Amino acid sequence: MSCGLIIQLSGSALAQVEGLDEPIDEGDEISFETDPNAPASPFTQPWERVLLLKRGETGETEALSFGGGTVSGANGLEIFVFNLGQADATLIVGPGPERRSLLIDLGRSSSPGKTGRWTYEHVGQRIYDLTGRFGVDYAIITHFHKDHMGTGDLGLLGLMDKSEPGFKIGTLIDTGYLGEDFLSEKKRRNLTKFDERVARWLARGQLGHRQRPKFGDEQIELGPGVSADVITFAGLTHAAHQGVHADYETTHPGHFADNSANENDLSIGVKISVGDFEFWTAGDLSGAGGHGRYPLSGSGRSYTNVEWPLVQYLRAQNIETDVEIYRANHHGSKHSTSLPLLAALDPEFVLYSAGEAAYNHPASSVVKKVEATARQFTTDMDDDAWPRPSDFGRYRGTVAGEIHIMVSPNGRLYDIEGLERRSFNDTLEAEGLDEGAEDQHVAFLTGSGNIPEGSRITPNISITDAKAFYEALTGLPAEE
Repeated sequence: MSCGLIIQLSGSALAQVEGLDEPIDEGDEISFETDPNAPASPFTQPWERVLLLKRGETGETEALSFGGGTVSGANGLEIFVFNLGQADATLIVGPGPERRSLLIDLGRSSSPGKTGRWTYEHVGQRIYDLTGRFGVDYAIITHFHKDHMGTGDLGLLGLMDKSEPGFKIGTLIDTGYLGEDFLSEKKRRNLTKFDERVARWLARGQLGHRQRPKFGDEQIELGPGVSADVITFAGLTHAAHQGVHADYETTHPGHFADNSANENDLSIGVKISVGDFEFWTAGDLSGAGGHGRYPLSGSGRSYTNVEWPLVQYLRAQNIETDVEIYRANHHGSKHSTSLPLLAALDPEFVLYSAGEAAYNHPASSVVKKVEATARQFTTDMDDDAWPRPSDFGRYRGTVAGEIHIMVSPNGRLYDIEGLERRSFNDTLEAEGLDEGAEDQHVAFLTGSGNIPEGSRITPNISITDAKAFYEALTGLPAEE
């Protein structure tokens, strides 16, 4: 199935472009210019230039958007997975002109060279560089582990308490005491200490509101056309669910009194959608062994499988789960990204936030099974697990540092680390037509000169490709 447009040479017409009522003929003018409708953007890679067609007979001008439109850093959704080594922080910025922002986690790194204040200072500076603001509209703490929220004066805690001027959050979303009955007494005491921090942020005016997560897409508003759908938290898979831990207790009474649950199980999961594009992220959500009802694994058998009952519920409700990009649970740990979850998500790209530490992330067992369905990016990696980047590369993996994703305003196209791809709707995904899409680059025309009959023009136009197309179509250089 072609996702592009077809250029056909016919008679005296220069080109017939599918989607245009009239062919482009020799009396028309084609120019490569700055999009007059693109708002100013502080982002590093805005694609704001377009091909404009001016009709010779009428003088009317129209933009050649090529079906899906161009990916625009100024107008579309952007996602940044920051490189903190062994810690997590992801920034999601909605479309213009509001450019509302969501920070998911900001932890304290245990990787050499990225410890201490570096993590929150780095992320704070990146947020300011990217948005022009020293704050975000929303922040999610997926769970209360130091590599996701910080500790002491580090991570998100340090950003709020030690940065000058004070960092601001509009709405903070965390699980609070949800699921506390299955946690250790020490963990419950830590929650009380966090409450005291939040009270200070509210009193200082650094925090507008604190909320518990709610299922659905009404809690977080990132702009027109963007959905931020909360899909799991505190071991719950839907609003009427008592939770996987309570379910396990019904058949294994007293288990969690002797073996407290791990906070990873309680992670908040969110699916970000724009049109056909979907990005799935869920902190350190546990997958344990991956099969069976609620198998346990890990030190003290502390991980309770949340991935499997979540997949079971989504399937039972006939909820479509296929996504374009999956930010791997738990940094690519062997205790997450179970086969049922991977099969349900069927991503084109899988992202890991990892670094040198004692955890061997991303785990080789996860990387090897992901290879069958997706290309892989990691911010960094543990040298004990992957002594050489080339070893990771054997499994379609790339060490990328900070990972940058741009999504077109209508979600039909996305760019991940310079790889331009098409998004697939639910129907096409259900038919399996997205198989291999991670290797189907959208770039269409790299040379200049005459356009061969039947050339396929894809709907994605980057600056380089637009210039190439302009030069090929007109025989003239594309001037910046």
